[in-house]
Amino acid sequence: MIGSDFGINVIAATIYASYLLLPGYLYCLVSGVRRNRFLLSYGISFSLLVITQILVRSHGSSILQWYVLLHGAIVMLIGTGYLVKFQTSKSRVTGFRWNISLTGFLVVLGTYCLYHLIVGPYTEIPSDIYDHLNRVMRMSESVCDGNVGQIDDTLAVILSGFSRIVLFVLPFLHASVACALKVHPITLLPGTTLVSSLIFISATYWFSTRLVASARMTMSFKVMASVLSVLFTVLWFGVATFSYIRYYAYFPSIYNFVLLFCVVCLLLDYLERSRTSHLNLILIAIFMLVMRLVHEQEMFFALVLCCGIPVLRSIKSFNSNSGSSATLVLRTRLLALVAIAITIALSIFILETRRMAGGPGLYPHVVSLEVISPLLRSLLIANPELRFWDTLSLYGACVYLLYIFRHKWFSHIDYLTVAMASPVLTLLNPVFVIVFLHIVTDGGWDVIWRFSYLMPLGITGGFLVAFSAWQFRKTQSFRTLIPMVSIPILLLVLLLPFETPYVSNSKSRFGSLMPVDKTAGAGLWKDLIEAVDAVDGNRAIYADGATRYVLGAVTHHDIPSRQSYDFDHVALEVTVYPSNVELMSKDSGALLVINRRNGSETLSSRLSGHWPIDVLQVSTSYPPELDQFVGMHKERFKLLWSQENIWLYEIL
Repeated sequence: MIGSDFGINVIAATIYASYLLLPGYLYCLVSGVRRNRFLLSYGISFSLLVITQILVRSHGSSILQWYVLLHGAIVMLIGTGYLVKFQTSKSRVTGFRWNISLTGFLVVLGTYCLYHLIVGPYTEIPSDIYDHLNRVMRMSESVCDGNVGQIDDTLAVILSGFSRIVLFVLPFLHASVACALKVHPITLLPGTTLVSSLIFISATYWFSTRLVASARMTMSFKVMASVLSVLFTVLWFGVATFSYIRYYAYFPSIYNFVLLFCVVCLLLDYLERSRTSHLNLILIAIFMLVMRLVHEQEMFFALVLCCGIPVLRSIKSFNSNSGSSATLVLRTRLLALVAIAITIALSIFILETRRMAGGPGLYPHVVSLEVISPLLRSLLIANPELRFWDTLSLYGACVYLLYIFRHKWFSHIDYLTVAMASPVLTLLNPVFVIVFLHIVTDGGWDVIWRFSYLMPLGITGGFLVAFSAWQFRKTQSFRTLIPMVSIPILLLVLLLPFETPYVSNSKSRFGSLMPVDKTAGAGLWKDLIEAVDAVDGNRAIYADGATRYVLGAVTHHDIPSRQSYDFDHVALEVTVYPSNVELMSKDSGALLVINRRNGSETLSSRLSGHWPIDVLQVSTSYPPELDQFVGMHKERFKLLWSQENIWLYEIL
C-alpha cells in the first residue's frame, strides 16, 4: 500500500543506516582507525554497496548473488580490519570517551530528526523527485523479480562522456530496499530521506570539526562552529528557493557529496600529517571511482579541490614560516606538480579530440566576455546573473564580504581558501569553462553552473559567527561585541524571504523547508495514486499535465513525456472540446482522470520560477463539457473510483 506507514519506515531507515554506515564503522573499530571515523565509515560502506552492485550487474546475475557478494565482502572487510590491527599492534586502543563534540553531534541529529518528523519529505509537485521515483519504479520491475539489469560493457560506460552514464546505481539500491520490504518506493520516502539527510548533516558536522580543529579556540567554541556550520548549510545550501538537503534528499548527489567530504579529509591528512600513509591516495582513487559511477558531478568537484589544495599548499610551502616538515613539503610539491601536469595534458587532449557542447540552450546560461571587449568574444563564462546568483544569494554575497574582511581568521584552512575561490577557478574562468564544455556531450550549461555548490558558504558562515564570539570572549571589548552580535543577526535575516522597495530576497530556501507534502506534494493525491496503481496493465492515462506527470512517475503505467517540465506538452488532450474528447473516448482500456482537487500555492512556486505558480490549480484544465460528455455516454466510461473531487474512469 502506498502511504506514510510509520513502522515500515522505521524498518527502512534502519536498513539504510545499517548498510550505509555499519560495515565501514566495524572496519574502523576493529582496525583502530579513529580519525574521520564517521566519514570513513560511510565512505567504505557506500563504496561496498556500489562496487559489489556493479560487479554483479556487469554479469547480469541475480539479486541473490548480489546479497551473497555484498555480505561476503563485508565479512572480508572486517577480517581485513583485524589483520591490519594485528600488524600495527603498537597502536594503543583507547576506550570510548564522551566529549562535548559528541554532545553537539547528538543535538544536531535530534533537532533535525524532530524537524523531519514534523515537515515530512519534500515531494512538491512537479519537482525532480518524481523523475527519480520513476527510475526506481522501472528498476523495481526487474529487482522484485530477483533479477538485476545487466550493464553492457561497463568499462566503456565508465570512460564515456559526461552525459552518457546511465548506470542508475542509486535507483537500484532504493529498489532493492523497497522490494525486500514489498512496498511501493514512495512509501519509504520519509525513512529514506531522513537517513540521507541525517548522514549529510552528520558529515557536515564532522567535516567542520576536522577543519576547525587547528583553530586557536577552546573546544566549546569549536563545537559551536560545527553546529552553526550545519545550521547555515541547511538554511542556505541549495539553489533558488530549493534547500539542498530537502530537494536532493532522494537523489544520488547527496550521497556523493558525503564522499566529497571524505576525499577532502583524506587529502588534508595526507598533506598535513607525516604519519599518514599512501593508503589515503588509494582510498581517494576508490572514492573518486564510486562518485563517477553514482553521479559524476561530485567527482569533478573533488578533482577541483584535489588539484587546488596541493597547489595552494605548495605555494605556501615556500614561506620559511610554513612550519611543515620536509616530508610534507615534498609530498605537497610532488602532488601539486602531478595535478598541474595532468590538468594541462588532459585539457590539451580534450580540446583536440572532443567537440564543444553547444546548442540553443547554451545561451544565456553561458555568456561571452565580449561585453567587456569585442576582443574577448571567444571567451566564455557561466552567466553570473542566473544559476550562480540563484545559488550565491544575498546571504552568500554577505558571507563573501565578511570572509574577505576577516580573511586572517581563515588563512590556515586551505580547504576554505580553495573552495571560496572556486567560482574564479571554475565558473568565471574562461579556460575552465571552454575545456569543460568539451568534456560534456550535451546540456553543458545545466552541468557547469553546479560548480557553484563548491562554495562552502554554510560552513564559512558558521565559522564567522563562532570566530567573532571567540574574539569577544578573549578581549571582552565593545569593539568585538558589535561583530559578535551583528554578524549572526545579519546572516539570519538574509536567509529569510523578504521584499522591500529597495531590495528583495527571492532566493531564500525557506520555501522548500516548509511542509508541503500534504498540500502540494505526493500526499495531496495519495489516494488517487493508490487507485491508479491498483489498475492492472499498462494503460494510457488522460489527465491534466501535473496529474499525468505524477501518475506517470509513481505508478506502473508508463506515460510518455513524463519527464517534461513543459506541462503544455503533456497536458490533457481533451481540453479542446469536443473533437479530442470524441477521439479519447474511443481509446478502449485507457484511464480518464478528472482531477478537481487543487493544491496550494507555495513559496517555491511563487519565487523560484521553475514552474508556473498555478501548476496545481488543476481543476481549470477540465472543461465543464467534459462532465456532460461523460454523463451522456455512460456506456463508454466505467467509474472505477472517486473521492473528494477526483474521478477515475476506465474507457470501455
